Amino acid sequence: YYDLWALRSTPLHVDFDCWQRDAVRTRGTCDDYEVRLDAAAPLLEVDSAFNGLAVYRLGDLQQAPLCAYDGTSTCEHVAFHRCLRSYGMRIAIAPYLEQGCGDGAPRATFGHPALRIRFLANGSISTQKNRSRLLERLVHLQATVRPTPLLARLRLYLAKVVGDLSVIGGLTT
Repeated sequence: YYDLWALRSTPLHVDFDCWQRDAVRTRGTCDDYEVRLDAAAPLLEVDSAFNGLAVYRLGDLQQAPLCAYDGTSTCEHVAFHRCLRSYGMRIAIAPYLEQGCGDGAPRATFGHPALRIRFLANGSISTQKNRSRLLERLVHLQATVRPTPLLARLRLYLAKVVGDLSVIGGLTT
């Protein structure tokens, strides 16, 4: 599932704007998440989604005359779907519908995602955290910015989390 900007789902751990600066500081970017849906999984109710295709009943849209794409700074689908839900409509992902974008829009990424999320055929959700992704991000950050006291504190924090300073050897402050 590639369109994480339009996706809002608490069970899938994507309930924020993954390109909004304040959210990125605490939750990571869209590139830090990988969501895969088993095609045999049931419909997954969400707060918002798009992924290249949205199907709406015309009658439902006519019952929600105030809902429109509003052009806010976040993804346009989020506000539109929030409005539709205020009229009692439900938004869901149909895992069996394949979009034609392959792996999705190309983005510059490095390493593995920090959180892998799977919606399984039995309707359950599994998540797998990748702590080494934090280290990859730190290495990338170290290579692109000048050392700062904050970066030094982050390095020490990660060493405590991982439990071994040598895993981030070569990083200097």
